[in-house]
Amino acid sequence: RPAMFGAVPLPIVLIQRTTFQYRRPRKSSPDSPPQFETTRWLRVALPLLLVTGFTTLLRKTDLLLVGWMLDMRATGIYQAAITVSAPVSFVLSAVNAVAAPRFARLYAEDEKTKLQRYVNVLAHWLFWPTAGVALLIAFVSPFFLTLFGSEFSSAWGPLLLLILSHLVNAGSGSVGYLLNMTGRHADSVWVYGLTTALHFGLTVLGIHFVGLLGAAAATAASALF
Repeated sequence: RPAMFGAVPLPIVLIQRTTFQYRRPRKSSPDSPPQFETTRWLRVALPLLLVTGFTTLLRKTDLLLVGWMLDMRATGIYQAAITVSAPVSFVLSAVNAVAAPRFARLYAEDEKTKLQRYVNVLAHWLFWPTAGVALLIAFVSPFFLTLFGSEFSSAWGPLLLLILSHLVNAGSGSVGYLLNMTGRHADSVWVYGLTTALHFGLTVLGIHFVGLLGAAAATAASALF
């Protein structure tokens, strides 16, 4: 079975490699030899790698700590809250995928006024649809939680706090991508690093004193920070 999982991506890799080889120029001009700026590349790549790692920790720390400090039943209930609340972040993810390249283009063209206007408009496009989805999920969430089982109704409180954390992220706008696409990726590392450390500490305290509600409250507080 592990061998099957490892073999599945191979056809995709082969297709991508073949397509790349086919589409790239056959001959390079002798007047423009290739230039490699390895040091500069690493200075950009390393902060982005750290941001990705911190982002992953922010998404998984609360669930991991619930499983470590409580029990499997609590972990299952909390996972249900995470699953039902997840669609609230869909608008943010979709808009970021479109916004990030435009951030880079406007910044590279030194169009600061247009970039500011675009960020302002984008904030509204992010927040209001997300608020609508959040209200809808909060309203129907008791029904969806019962699909997991009657005992999962206790996840409703943590679920509302997780919805709030997604809403806070959307209300803040595409701040992470804005930093990364405008040469502030080092600042982004500090923001995500501090937030990850705070999230870990708050989650431990929250679970110790309040249980699942504490874990969800720590997630919302970290998003606000």
